[in-house]
Amino acid sequence: MRTIGYVGLDDFAKKKGHRYMCVIADHYTRRPIAVFDSRYGHEITDWLKAHPEIKTVTRDGSQAYGSIISEASGQIVQVSDRFHLMQALKKNVVEPIKTMLGQKKEQRQYPYPSEDEAYRYEDAEGKSRHHLALHRTRKDWFKEAAENT
Repeated sequence: MRTIGYVGLDDFAKKKGHRYMCVIADHYTRRPIAVFDSRYGHEITDWLKAHPEIKTVTRDGSQAYGSIISEASGQIVQVSDRFHLMQALKKNVVEPIKTMLGQKKEQRQYPYPSEDEAYRYEDAEGKSRHHLALHRTRKDWFKEAAENT
């Protein structure tokens, strides 16, 4: 069986919720190259050691898979698969931004003013920022920019 240097490693369920297995697939053709009865085990490490041509493995965030691949060869580059990469991006970037912008109802770690509170804030002359923003003209913007240069 011929393999190329780029493969994907992932779990799959033979019977949902009961029996999980591991598959190694060719990154380009997406066809299975090897199937293992266990998700974590020495047989995966042994298989990777027997195929030194493998340079990159795409995998999920499992620490077990990370250590299996590292044990097989320190030269194999490990890359997060697209699904898990996008989930991590959503969890660590998109969700906090949504929370920060008030688009989610969950409790924020530190208080943000509500939209009403922000508009009630007044400057030194007693005019609200909302009022200033509504009545400021383009001419004022250019005049201010010219004075500051």
